[in-house]
Amino acid sequence: ALDWQRFSVVGLGFSVAKPKNLDRAVMSQFGSTSNALNRIRELGYRRIAFASRSWTIERTQGRWLAAYLLFQAMNPDIEAIPHFEFEYDGTEEGRLKDWININQPDAILADWHLYNLLTKCGISVPGDVSIALLDLLPSQPEYATLAGNDQRFESVGSAAVEMVAERINRNERGLPGESHVLKIVGRWVDGPSLPPV
Repeated sequence: ALDWQRFSVVGLGFSVAKPKNLDRAVMSQFGSTSNALNRIRELGYRRIAFASRSWTIERTQGRWLAAYLLFQAMNPDIEAIPHFEFEYDGTEEGRLKDWININQPDAILADWHLYNLLTKCGISVPGDVSIALLDLLPSQPEYATLAGNDQRFESVGSAAVEMVAERINRNERGLPGESHVLKIVGRWVDGPSLPPV
């Protein structure tokens, strides 16, 4: 019901589903995941797994998972491990333990929720399995021992503000006829949860 013609509008991330045709500043989920997987490989890991909540796969429009599947296809020396999709609803511990026992990953690229799930299951990081996070927040103390992608929210936010300012300066109001997306690639952060092999 909002009268878009009165505003200079820019979306922040892909989470804003409606309206669809917004100019946006986003974290490059596909590019950042590809960079993370390549870094994990550089550190010597060959049984690299991917895990994510179903909700996150939907929210990222499959970009994290797509990067993982392409990485597997392009790197035949890496073991093809099926991804682990979960809900984080308190009933996943058994499924996670079974998945790890069957697939024996030596490193998992996942989000914070899987790290918490590993901890709940008594699985030692990096003793039993190494982990890197797709959603690392390096400024937060609880992430201090973890490796992964800094999503650079400050850079994404700055880019969105610049896009709004540009639209205001050009006197552009309303929804664009052709939308543009500015992608910011995450910054990799090494950490003790993913030591070199």
